[in-house]
Amino acid sequence: MNTDWLEGHKRARTLLESFLSPEQLAALRMNGEFGLTGSCGGLYRIRIVDGYCLVSRLLDRDVREGFCVHLWADDQFGPSRYPWPAGDQALGYALAIATDERGFLSTANSEGRYY
Repeated sequence: MNTDWLEGHKRARTLLESFLSPEQLAALRMNGEFGLTGSCGGLYRIRIVDGYCLVSRLLDRDVREGFCVHLWADDQFGPSRYPWPAGDQALGYALAIATDERGFLSTANSEGRYY
């Protein structure tokens, strides 16, 4: 495994953790996800899974809407599926939702509701 890649992921995770509240940090470490409130009052969960992030909005007690948000890039080897570390992805989504929830919702692709 590329040590630069691994070091980048460690730094990204450290940066993400520095932005989280103690409650969010505990949830991330325990469950691999953390919750946050959007700038318009929506409730969200960001989950880190296998090197990428899943974003969902809580619509009701047991109903969530998932979002597909792609971070694609081309590098010298062609298209890279997950070019940015998951910590950077999660922090970017969290900042977008917390500061411009409407903008996030206008650009993210809804994957529909699930229970």
